[in-house]
Amino acid sequence: MALMISNACAFRRSITFASALFAVLLGLAVRAKSLFLAPFFVSYLPDVLWAFLIFSIALIVSPRQPTKTIALAALGICFLVECSQLYQGDWINAVRATRVGGLLLGFSFLWSDLFCYVIGIACGAAFDRALRFLLPTKGVLP
Repeated sequence: MALMISNACAFRRSITFASALFAVLLGLAVRAKSLFLAPFFVSYLPDVLWAFLIFSIALIVSPRQPTKTIALAALGICFLVECSQLYQGDWINAVRATRVGGLLLGFSFLWSDLFCYVIGIACGAAFDRALRFLLPTKGVLP
């Protein structure tokens, strides 16, 4: 039985990792404007995917935590990073000027980003709940 639980956890983690990788690739494709999407999606979809990625990373790191705990932690991280954009010091702007720094930290605070983060994390939480339902572990994982 322990082997079955371990396999379900590992499989769930693998699916979460694959979905996080897909979110990264899709987000980069949208940012590069290599997909033909409506301007609405080009503006907001990358922020939704970024929040989904943060949720996925939190889930991979702490798979035994309840979905609600992971969602709140991911939301806190996303909101903290967004609020950090209110600070425009030289050193952090130098980090943001790099490609990776810009993708991770963003450039300017936008209220709409906070809403996108809620949507992305809600999608991540729904995805996790579906995985937990489809891959039950006999009560070991909440």
